[in-house]
Amino acid sequence: MGDAKIDIKPYLDAINMGLEGLPDGVKVDRVQPNRENCLSDESCILWENGKMTQIMLLRLQHVECGEVEIQIELINAQSGRGGIYI
Repeated sequence: MGDAKIDIKPYLDAINMGLEGLPDGVKVDRVQPNRENCLSDESCILWENGKMTQIMLLRLQHVECGEVEIQIELINAQSGRGGIYI
């Protein structure tokens, strides 16, 4: 099945900038593939529909080949079930 590492620090840094109120579709940051992550391509952190999201295309490790696309976003913790969901 394979596995992949992700670094959510750039995403959390973007959240902590307090950028609420931006127009939809603003690219807040870009993360480049490197030896420390499994990104297959550049990943953009976007402000859309009142929330910060990041879509990542990840190269799977420990398998012959394969990629998986994920999107992360922060869910409001007011409900008691907050956290980052993939």
